[in-house]
Amino acid sequence: MKKLIPLIFCLFGYFAQAQHAISGTFSPAKDYSWLIAYRLKPGTQVYVADTAINDGKFVLQIPKNAKPGTYRLVYAVPQEEFYFDVIYNGEEDIKLAFKTEKGPMFTTSKENMLFSTYFQEIQEMERRLIAFYSSGSSDNDAFTKIIQNYMARQHSYLERSENLTVQEFIRANRPHIPPRYQPLEEYVKNRKDYYFDAIDMTNTVLQASGFLTDKIANYVFTALPLEQISQSETEKAIQENIKTVTTELEGVGDAYKFHVYYSLWTQAVASEFNDTSDFIHSTYLKPLADSTNNQKIMGEIEIHNRLRIGAKAPELSWKDGNTVKKLNNLEGSENYIVFSGVVPVHIA
Repeated sequence: MKKLIPLIFCLFGYFAQAQHAISGTFSPAKDYSWLIAYRLKPGTQVYVADTAINDGKFVLQIPKNAKPGTYRLVYAVPQEEFYFDVIYNGEEDIKLAFKTEKGPMFTTSKENMLFSTYFQEIQEMERRLIAFYSSGSSDNDAFTKIIQNYMARQHSYLERSENLTVQEFIRANRPHIPPRYQPLEEYVKNRKDYYFDAIDMTNTVLQASGFLTDKIANYVFTALPLEQISQSETEKAIQENIKTVTTELEGVGDAYKFHVYYSLWTQAVASEFNDTSDFIHSTYLKPLADSTNNQKIMGEIEIHNRLRIGAKAPELSWKDGNTVKKLNNLEGSENYIVFSGVVPVHIA
């Protein structure tokens, strides 16, 4: 017995320090050569490991001291476009098969398999609900059946994910499910009103993932009036949604707030919602820039704003002898070519 007890402790110590790996395949193999892993933190990410992809196969060893959380696997550049996220709990290996047209499919990892199948099934429930309303039906029995199935799926995944990290995401993704049939307008209104009820904005597990920013962006850019409206009206509605998000972010640290607003700014720019991107910039990003040490990003935004299509050209001035001349004071032509290498030019 005296020999057995130390052996048990040795085995326990070995397994407690066991190193885990993320492994699998990429297809088509010729398109992929390297993989980099980052651990996401609220509003940022830190490098963890990298490995080569040889003939479409890879093994990424995770350091023994790596913390659990959401890991971002980058497989091409630009990095902000070519990636997918996995949950690493520090207790299991992860195996997957990645295909260009389908993304990752997990073959080993309870956390990630549950995450994947949960969102697939919930999206299917959403499609059934949308199909019901799109058909113009008001059949209460048919509606009740859809809702009961929806609630059963949500409850089932909550039970199956007990003591797992993935439960944080399943719980936060709980949608508004009405207890009875509601006309479309009422359902959409309630869906928007109760959108954030299940989400704890201060939850660091959610903050250290792409889930929370995706949920916020989905609300901001899609929780809009059902009727067709102009772009100007659309942007006003989006800005009202951002104000709602601001209320929900009370109690959240400035660094994560900046991350959220910058994500929304980026999406507004991509959608050519210039009034909205300017609104986010002036109302939220500027006041947070100093306290979060994000002056570099602010400089990049200001350059973008000056150079974007439709922006008012900056004032140009230069010295001609003892006289300071400005471009907008010149007469005789509406267009000028200024050779800054010949004449010192100041951009106001």
